[in-house]
Amino acid sequence: EVRLGRVLDLCDAATRAAVGMSVEDLHAPWVGARAPTPAQLLGTAVNAHSVVAAIRFPSVAAQSRGFSGANVVIFRDCVQHPDAVHILGPTRKPLQKWP
Repeated sequence: EVRLGRVLDLCDAATRAAVGMSVEDLHAPWVGARAPTPAQLLGTAVNAHSVVAAIRFPSVAAQSRGFSGANVVIFRDCVQHPDAVHILGPTRKPLQKWP
């Protein structure tokens, strides 16, 4: 169960423009990169300030299969009330709760 109000939604073109990112920046390969990619730099900056609990961004895997989808990265240390993440077990009993 997830309740996140403070999400940087990079699926939104206006949000990407506001942070100076393009879709190409988001999809830049990071494995083997000699320097951090623009998306990695943005993620590091967002995580450092604890203002945003998560980043939502377009899924390359979904796009390659012909449909739209999104990935969400949750910064565990940035999840603050009223935001919450509950990791549920098979009986729906919470195994972990953030915050």
